[in-house]
Amino acid sequence: MIRRPPRSTPKPSSAASDVYKRQKVFSLERIEALSLRADNNLKKVGIDTYQLRWSDGTLGWPTPKKFDAIICTAAISQIPKKLKTQLEVHGKLICPVGDGKKQHLLLLEKKSKDEFHETILDSVLFVPMLEGKDSE
Repeated sequence: MIRRPPRSTPKPSSAASDVYKRQKVFSLERIEALSLRADNNLKKVGIDTYQLRWSDGTLGWPTPKKFDAIICTAAISQIPKKLKTQLEVHGKLICPVGDGKKQHLLLLEKKSKDEFHETILDSVLFVPMLEGKDSE
């Protein structure tokens, strides 16, 4: 999930680097060991523009936030309403959708508060998105 801070008008020469530095990535991981490993790896390479949570990804971010983009890295039968509501208007969500045998990569664009446009991008095969948290 990516959230941009409020817009400002930096000098043209520094605009690109400012946008990169100001973007913040929010990530959910249901497996505690992977969450801790990701946190350690990001710190090792000096990345600090992220917030990582050990949580159930099907529930979206645990506190109310709106995101410009959401990327799911596991397949689900349908996109949870919670993820749709956490998208900003004009935000985009990419998610593998389907069962264990037939899946497609879906691009969901939020046109207004209650209007969405779906585009199937390709056939894919991802591991399933599981509910809950795993401490092993």
